[in-house]
Amino acid sequence: MHPKKLIHHIAAIGLLMAMLLWASSFVALKMAFGVYHPMVVIFGRMAVASIFFLVLFIWFRHLVSYAKGDYKYLLFMALCEPCLYFF
Repeated sequence: MHPKKLIHHIAAIGLLMAMLLWASSFVALKMAFGVYHPMVVIFGRMAVASIFFLVLFIWFRHLVSYAKGDYKYLLFMALCEPCLYFF
């Protein structure tokens, strides 16, 4: 298979998987709200995502360079994101 076609197929599969994951999260969220208090569900989602991103950051930190002072903006964005997302 030609490399450009392979990249096209990989990108299409990645987009399809992202779409299915995004769509299924709404169904799962609705079901979870029926069983648990919404604050417990949101806290759980944010906790799992934080752990996941921390692991990814540790694995890939050598690939990303930060300028001095970027951490305060990233921390502020991480703290505001759940509120702004659901607002």
